[in-house]
Amino acid sequence: MDNRLTITLFVGPREYKYPVPREHEEAYRAAANLINEKLARYTEHFPGKTDHDYIMATMFDIAVRLVRGQISQDATDILKSVRLMSEEIDEVL
Repeated sequence: MDNRLTITLFVGPREYKYPVPREHEEAYRAAANLINEKLARYTEHFPGKTDHDYIMATMFDIAVRLVRGQISQDATDILKSVRLMSEEIDEVL
């Protein structure tokens, strides 16, 4: 049995068909919703720009949030490692 299905996503004014793993369908739909919300927000707050401008603003917005989240997660992982090492040193001493 094929674990993929083809879903239709509407992003901006366009329709896209994507073959996706069944277990990731919800993530793809949520991503399309996030993109549409950001596009609508930029379109509303900055009227008169080109579609390209709105798409680029949306991409940067989402990318910056992704990078900041990754940096935050990396810092959290490092702090956990430092705490564990500190506890191990305390046990030895």
